[in-house]
Amino acid sequence: MRKIILLNAVIFFSFFQLSAQLQKNQIYVGVTGEKRFSQVSTIGVRPSFSVGLNSFSAVGSYFDYTRYKAWNYLGHEGYTESLGIGVFYSYYRYFGKSEKWGWFANADISLNRIRGYETTPTTTLANQYNQTRLSLTPGIFYKPSANILLHLDIGGLTFFHDGYQNKLKSNFGSQINIGINVGFGRGSKKKIIAKSIY
Repeated sequence: MRKIILLNAVIFFSFFQLSAQLQKNQIYVGVTGEKRFSQVSTIGVRPSFSVGLNSFSAVGSYFDYTRYKAWNYLGHEGYTESLGIGVFYSYYRYFGKSEKWGWFANADISLNRIRGYETTPTTTLANQYNQTRLSLTPGIFYKPSANILLHLDIGGLTFFHDGYQNKLKSNFGSQINIGINVGFGRGSKKKIIAKSIY
């Protein structure tokens, strides 16, 4: 059994060979848009900033704003929004010998402020609390040029901690996140390659 697992692992990593590199110390600026479809519908935006660590990875920080679908409960109307800041680590590789398409994995931790507003008869803050999130998200990217990278994912695994609950949740297939990243400045190599972040 161990031999089969080891053989599968070797085949997997042999298939996903990297044929090009990121640049160490390269600066990347990006923005990602979020749309969630199941349970509570949301729309969000996440601007980010990162620096290349080596040929395969980068670290960075981001700001996140999410607006949840308006609600109506027992004659009371309102909406909820989330403001957050976070840090992340991203790792990616190209598919086979491709220098355009690849996959990435992103791990991040964020601190968020959840605010609920009631809009009947006026807009007032009805509830607010802090939430910590730890997320792992895989996705795919497309690099049309040396300085531009487009990325997409459909969710991942998230651990929530707040004053109400601790919960591990999967949101695969229930949302879509699409973003663009641009590389600026000069890294440790002459060739400038954009980094995938989410």
